[in-house]
Amino acid sequence: MQARYGVDVAHAERVEQTALSVYQKVASAWDIDYPQSENLLRWASRIFEIGLSIAHAQYHRHGAYLVYHADLPGFTRLTQLHLSVIVRTHRRKFTDEPFEGMSEKESNTLKKLCVIFRLAVALTAARHKAETSFSLLAEDECLNLNLGQDWLQKNPLNAAILELEQDLLRKQGFVLLLAKE
Repeated sequence: MQARYGVDVAHAERVEQTALSVYQKVASAWDIDYPQSENLLRWASRIFEIGLSIAHAQYHRHGAYLVYHADLPGFTRLTQLHLSVIVRTHRRKFTDEPFEGMSEKESNTLKKLCVIFRLAVALTAARHKAETSFSLLAEDECLNLNLGQDWLQKNPLNAAILELEQDLLRKQGFVLLLAKE
């Protein structure tokens, strides 16, 4: 899919490294420490921008459609559904609609994976490098993100996106705290 849809592979690798770093820091506390969870984040990182081949506007929705409806040998329909939800919710509104019809456990796990992926995309928005040098503590639906001294000032695009994420995540019951030290 990366080759077919012209994915920026270098950026996909940066997002993957960042997503896995976020995941490793919260997986145990959030009780989502499963090989399939990690795999979903890896796969989503590699293809989340495929919708750009259709249009920039709503590319996350286009990408989700492609992932869900593509013939992907080796992937179950359920895995494709989960992957498409992560791709769809990686930016903009974070609503309950993609999770409709799922069990509470499935929905809760997938929402947490979506939060992890949203953070990875936000942290790498400047497209310069993977971000792995940060501390992140998770307690229930609260995340305390410390990027180190002056990081937010040196990365204004990322800072603006993270501040917007605070509001978008709050609507799903998650709290993102950004350390200003």
